[in-house]
Amino acid sequence: MTLSVISLSFLMLCFGNSSSIPSPQEIDKEKINKVLKEVYELDQKYRYTVDSLSRSKADMAILATALLPMIEQDEKNREVVFPIIDSIIHYQINDLDSLSYKACFLVMQHSHQEIAQLPQDKQDKYYGFVLSLAQDDYISSLNYAWYVDRMNVYNNKAQKYGVQVELKRNRVKVLYPINEQYNKSWEDLGLEFNEEKEWKDVDYPPILISDDEFAILGFIFKKQEPDLNNSNEYEYRGVEGVQVKVNESNYTFTDGFGYFYFVVDKASIPERIQIITDKDKFEYEIESKDDTDFIIINYVL
Repeated sequence: MTLSVISLSFLMLCFGNSSSIPSPQEIDKEKINKVLKEVYELDQKYRYTVDSLSRSKADMAILATALLPMIEQDEKNREVVFPIIDSIIHYQINDLDSLSYKACFLVMQHSHQEIAQLPQDKQDKYYGFVLSLAQDDYISSLNYAWYVDRMNVYNNKAQKYGVQVELKRNRVKVLYPINEQYNKSWEDLGLEFNEEKEWKDVDYPPILISDDEFAILGFIFKKQEPDLNNSNEYEYRGVEGVQVKVNESNYTFTDGFGYFYFVVDKASIPERIQIITDKDKFEYEIESKDDTDFIIINYVL
């Protein structure tokens, strides 16, 4: 299933390129609802397949193959939906079908990388739009939290709510660092955070940091030939017992999954860390940018 020729022709007529906003006379809300319903179904179609494979712990090669059509469809959806979103914001259109607003949110949720590269005023505009969707009950407050945290982690900012998890090469699930005031953020949403529910599937406790702290975390891997007869064998294995040093007095050792972490003051972020095995010593440069809160290091020996 792809966006129909009729739908695409309508969008080209009404919206032109992705930067144009139609006049009020060009906006046919029924046709917009039809297009966004189609977008919603396509967005979910490919994600259902990927989610099913992920839950069944399918081989990474199979999962990667399934991701390709989803990524391609996401790009097509962005081309269609972002001009519509800009028009909704510009003309304050508040009488589309509820599914239409949900489709807009899903496309935005799956476009965090592209949105994060936009100028700050445009990012703020989209934040406001997603907040309005939550306030009008088109999406849940939890959906809003997911959007905010996803945007934060892409920009290496601490999570505000603590709902974003990264799946590593060795199938370990780790939370991105979280601001220590996360409970207050949930209270501001009018919700009570359930740690046992939200964090039940992660493999490590959350790293909580203040506004003045910076987290350095990561995994030390070793590449190996996968066992084709055992789906639980992965191409990358974490290496245990590797020493990771910030300086002579601040160091740690990787665990059985190759995991390590440090929390340091932002005023004293190191320029590099040392990775020391029983045979070799390596240096890894820390590229911290202004207004970032963490860095994740994936180092392959």
